[in-house]
Amino acid sequence: MPVVKIDAVGLFDAYYRVMDRNPPDGWDAGAAWEGHKRLWQLDWLLVEVQRRELEHGAAVLAGDHKRSYQASDEIELLAECFYYLAFRTQRLIASLPHLKGFEVSGVRDVRNHLIEHPEGKDSGVINRGFQFGAERGPVLRGPRLETDPKDWQDPGLYANAREFREETVKELLPYLSRDFEEQQAAAPNPST
Repeated sequence: MPVVKIDAVGLFDAYYRVMDRNPPDGWDAGAAWEGHKRLWQLDWLLVEVQRRELEHGAAVLAGDHKRSYQASDEIELLAECFYYLAFRTQRLIASLPHLKGFEVSGVRDVRNHLIEHPEGKDSGVINRGFQFGAERGPVLRGPRLETDPKDWQDPGLYANAREFREETVKELLPYLSRDFEEQQAAAPNPST
């Protein structure tokens, strides 16, 4: 299975350069820099989750129950951290000029309904179930009892990370060519 990452820091940097060259109203370089940092942190969290999944598998094969339980606990912690940070990153990006519509529904729903407000009447998913592995990665409130609400099913960390990447690329990709064109226009012409 390929490593799952958002891998959008470079695209975000192109957006940053375009905005910073000719700052529009509402441009906040500090918020943008935090967005850059948060995108990097999201990738780090995703890589660490996948590393812990491998460690868990190796511990299970070796019969090291203590290490397998520890890896499982760390995977759940890292996954929840991902959702908190992804939600913050989403809000940061949406606060910047020309990116106001940026939203990732999977991240929003898992963070709001399964982590932050599971006891709310809109959610009601208070079961602490957790599973991970294979193509889905960590799934919060995954295994549910017959009596548990069926709403707000988590498709898995990797599906939500891919959705985050798709939305990020869709919003930021146009700034890559714009950044290149602006850099070319500003470069000295060697033929003169």
